[in-house]
Amino acid sequence: MAINMRRAFLVLPIIAALFTFSCEIKKHTAIKPKQPIMEWYQIQGGKLEPVESPVKAVRVEVKPWTVQSRITDSVLADSKLYMAINGNGIASMTLLSDSPPLFHYFYDPVIFKYRTITTLLYLQDSILCHLYFNEMLNTTTPDTLKIEGISLVKLTPQYENYKFIILPFQKEHPDYESVTFLPETIKDFHFEWKYSSEKETKFAYTNYNLTNNREEKETRADFLSEYNFKDEKKSEIPGELETIFKASIKALKSLKTKEGQNIVHFSVKSPDNSVIKRFSYNKTDTTANSGSVYFNIITIPIRITKKGIYAMLPHGILIYYSQNYPKPVQNVLPVLPAGYRYTGFNCLNDYLVFYWEQSSFIKVGSAGILLWKREE
Repeated sequence: MAINMRRAFLVLPIIAALFTFSCEIKKHTAIKPKQPIMEWYQIQGGKLEPVESPVKAVRVEVKPWTVQSRITDSVLADSKLYMAINGNGIASMTLLSDSPPLFHYFYDPVIFKYRTITTLLYLQDSILCHLYFNEMLNTTTPDTLKIEGISLVKLTPQYENYKFIILPFQKEHPDYESVTFLPETIKDFHFEWKYSSEKETKFAYTNYNLTNNREEKETRADFLSEYNFKDEKKSEIPGELETIFKASIKALKSLKTKEGQNIVHFSVKSPDNSVIKRFSYNKTDTTANSGSVYFNIITIPIRITKKGIYAMLPHGILIYYSQNYPKPVQNVLPVLPAGYRYTGFNCLNDYLVFYWEQSSFIKVGSAGILLWKREE
């Protein structure tokens, strides 16, 4: 009996030590951050091809941003991400388990080559696309186009075809281009039209209803009012949005920005692909009297998902907030080479899709996307 008791006393410290060591391992494992899963893709000949990183990207001819192959916008529909590939058309991406993404291309060079895509909008079973011809920043002239007077085209993925939507104003004024497209709802749109010649430049503004094909003229003031910016400090904002707004403003203070007053524009989009809601934050010193004041406009895209809210700040700062978290979490996206930048993002399933491009003033070189999946 004495021998057994002695053995027990010898074993107990060993068990205690092992238990303590096990707890330390679990504690260490619990706080160790998991690395995100990343995949890089570059637009090569219009198609998204895998690359190791932007550093290893294939060199492409530098072109004006208006005609270069780059990601300009995207929308979600039927568990797919539809991306606007400038100068080419629309490409869809489907994420498959344990296999590379599946890309499908809806391209039409007659429609999209030499034109600038600005916006995609999801309309039930179709994707609405706005585009225009930028005569000043282009590599060709209007007389070379096979089709003129294009502002809106609608893609029906099921049938893989595009349908033209010709606006009344465009029929009457074929020499005007719709340089700005501003959706109020998924059926009501506002347009800024531009006419340019060697002698003059003129603008016109209209509002258009897609359902009844009715268009009316409006003033510039009416057009600008449809941006409908809400003051972040005065508007009634849902708690989660307010939290990520404040976290974004706080994070901006730690970033190096140009001297002057910062005006922050939050561009918010929900999972239902509704039109963008805009909020502004303007912290200016109205009492200062030190001569000219420079204003920096910083646009922060925000995407709301079922799991939480994401905000992308300059310099690749990503802020995530969920009700499951006590406070917003800040991440840093992979650092891009000098001369490269992130231009936007969207969410698909458990992934975030970031657009990146090599840019220098008005020209763009290589461009593509980063698939980012952060393990919780």
